[in-house]
Amino acid sequence: MGIDEGKVESLTHYLEKEYSLITDGQVGGIKEILRASDDEVKNYEWMYQKIAEYGVFPFEQNVGCNHNDIFWFALGVCQTIEEFTQFCNYISGLTIETAIETGVFRGRSSYLMCTLLVRKNPDLQYILVDIKDNLKEYDRFKEILPWLDKRIPSTSENHREHKFGLAFIDANHSYTASYRDCLYCG
Repeated sequence: MGIDEGKVESLTHYLEKEYSLITDGQVGGIKEILRASDDEVKNYEWMYQKIAEYGVFPFEQNVGCNHNDIFWFALGVCQTIEEFTQFCNYISGLTIETAIETGVFRGRSSYLMCTLLVRKNPDLQYILVDIKDNLKEYDRFKEILPWLDKRIPSTSENHREHKFGLAFIDANHSYTASYRDCLYCG
């Protein structure tokens, strides 16, 4: 068709550039939360806005509400935004040394939780557990969150000898699997 092939950008390359730009914004949001005051982080409206800017996966329970201010994105947090905001407000005041998260999927919620916990816990170890490595841009987040400790592939059973100050169970959502994760991470 007479089009210079060198000027045609593949969809994959385009998406990688877009993801990289979006990750730049998410990394900036993490840095902003790290610099924020305790009052800001404990404020529901402030935290809600930071999560909305960071990106939220468009689950039906999220999209069904009137949330025009949310950045809907497949690499956003995979949680219900109102509940996750309350949870983030809560964990921002915890004093713990170790945390484990089972079922990290792409890691976006993990990075936010680690950010909030490390503000009060400079020696934090945040262990990421999953059976498959689906983390996107992990190395970029690890640069600003050196407390992240990727243990993928593994399950809660691989960590049952340790005690954790916080266990976020978000892997297999069946009763049996969740119960087992609670026993191993407790």
